[in-house]
Amino acid sequence: MSAGEYGAGEGDAGEDPVADATAARDESPGRALYLDGASKAFTFSDSEPTRLEHLHPVEHRVGMALMVRLGRIASAPTVGNTLHEIPATLTGAALTAEADRRVRLALSAPLAAGDVELRGVTAERARSGRLRVKVRFYNVRAARERTINVDPRAS
Repeated sequence: MSAGEYGAGEGDAGEDPVADATAARDESPGRALYLDGASKAFTFSDSEPTRLEHLHPVEHRVGMALMVRLGRIASAPTVGNTLHEIPATLTGAALTAEADRRVRLALSAPLAAGDVELRGVTAERARSGRLRVKVRFYNVRAARERTINVDPRAS
């Protein structure tokens, strides 16, 4: 509240009258928010469209491995992927196989720990040549399946 909105002399200097408090919402925030790798936008929950979608820590780890180029994080140089290095000449089954290999390499730690199960990797090129990768995985800790869309050029 600015000085012009509260009459001088009606209260102590610096006093800011508080309006009646409303009842607080009963909610616990998630540990991380879901960031779509292709659009670089936070998404809203399907069940509650006014709330941003939260991530389980395992899903956050998978997301970081798939949305960041290997070596880009100085404090965690082993986190990331090399999807952006897939040759532009690869198409079809060869493209999908190479994307699958590189995704498995990026997710080697959570896969080895038994935190996730890889359910599918699809890769396709747009007419412009831009690569899109879709990774479907099962989070063993949270007992749910998730899909992450990756745009390797944007990572």
